[in-house]
Amino acid sequence: MKGIHTVLKISDMLPLEKFTIYGTWGQHNPRVLRQISEKHNIMFYPFIQNPEKIWRAAKLFLMPSRCPEGFARGLIEAGLHKIPSIASLIGSIPKTLPFPICMIDDYENAVCWVERISKIMENSSLYNNLQDCVYSNSLSYCGQSSIDALDILTPNVHFSIQ
Repeated sequence: MKGIHTVLKISDMLPLEKFTIYGTWGQHNPRVLRQISEKHNIMFYPFIQNPEKIWRAAKLFLMPSRCPEGFARGLIEAGLHKIPSIASLIGSIPKTLPFPICMIDDYENAVCWVERISKIMENSSLYNNLQDCVYSNSLSYCGQSSIDALDILTPNVHFSIQ
């Protein structure tokens, strides 16, 4: 579970926010699942058939990856739904999400994540601008309309804040 411990710390620091974790990474560690179940503000779903449910409820997509991603498809999916993302500054993630405000350099530090989440969520002008930016960026990867692009992508969601 890439970055799950960071998400657990973030959820402790933002107790009034609701977090949803969708398990798309295969086997789920029982110890980690127990830690998730102990959090009052986190819902965990091991798999979801209809990814539209994810995006309808999400306000922000978090990708606290701890390993160099080859391509962060979840960021593109979020962008096609005009969901701003915050992600680790590692691997090719910055190429997929080329907006410095969306990147966390010290990605193991939950305080950095909480500060960035607050900055984006508390500034409606910034949030609205990011919605347009991530949408345009995601379309540039797909080269077509967002509806056609969504048909190409399969569900790949890590964390979202509702």
